[in-house]
Amino acid sequence: LTACRLEHAVDEETIERFILFSEAIEMREDARKLRTYLTEAMSFPSRPDSRDIRLLNRLAPGTTAVIELAGRNIPRETSAKLPKGSVIRLESVSLDKSSLNIQLDGIPLMLDSETAENLWVKPL
Repeated sequence: LTACRLEHAVDEETIERFILFSEAIEMREDARKLRTYLTEAMSFPSRPDSRDIRLLNRLAPGTTAVIELAGRNIPRETSAKLPKGSVIRLESVSLDKSSLNIQLDGIPLMLDSETAENLWVKPL
């Protein structure tokens, strides 16, 4: 049904580009982190409590949230410091968006943007 709708709304060149893009994500090793992210992102809609789950880097400064999942793209030694259920508060984001200042269970900490874009949280 969706494919039929797309055929009528999107031109053939756009569909070909979308297929090429999809195949690249599926086949290329340099897209491994993206495949991991997409797998995690797609798992949340099936959970009834997942409506508000988002990535840490999508929060506004001043927002407090609970960690739901440290994604598999986060190095193990870092994800061990970000356990599920911890309370996190986004204090600020650097001007170049390369780092975020947070409070993790009340302790100040700086996270790099790659960690923040793979840390799934639920705002309180």
